[in-house]
Amino acid sequence: MIVGYVFENDINDLLKGIQHDSYPQSVTKIFLSCRRAMSKAEAILGIFIDDVEKARDIVNFDHRVLQDAHDIIAAAYRYKFDDGGQLKLGESIEEQSHRYLSGWGNWLEQELDELTGYRRFAHSVIESVIYKNTDKGYKAEHSIADILLTHYSAEDWMPPDSGYLKAYPKT
Repeated sequence: MIVGYVFENDINDLLKGIQHDSYPQSVTKIFLSCRRAMSKAEAILGIFIDDVEKARDIVNFDHRVLQDAHDIIAAAYRYKFDDGGQLKLGESIEEQSHRYLSGWGNWLEQELDELTGYRRFAHSVIESVIYKNTDKGYKAEHSIADILLTHYSAEDWMPPDSGYLKAYPKT
């Protein structure tokens, strides 16, 4: 995860740190959720999908192909739920950190349940991993970003002239 400022007042460094520290697990969840969704679709439809077969064989992958996807999802969480780093009454820093980790992890699971319902999202995640550093892989990464930026209405809260909206212009 690249720790930075994605939107105005994106200044909760503790929450960003929690997201950064859980990045390896979160990126793995993104891939595994999509692989599971595509495998389920294959079983339901009774068809063979070559990319799903390739995805089943993957035991590790270059995290960078899903880094922007993770970071957009993480920014959306901060935008929607950030409390500005305020402790709840009687809450310790350790309890706040646990609350942030739990909230982020639970929300990510719920989001992935929804996002994997979009075949294009799930398939693009699989393609980005299988076809890393190729034109097909880059197109898949762009597709993921497009889906996420639209899903989270990023144009409403991200600055248009920098960051993800500039890196992934609508086509």
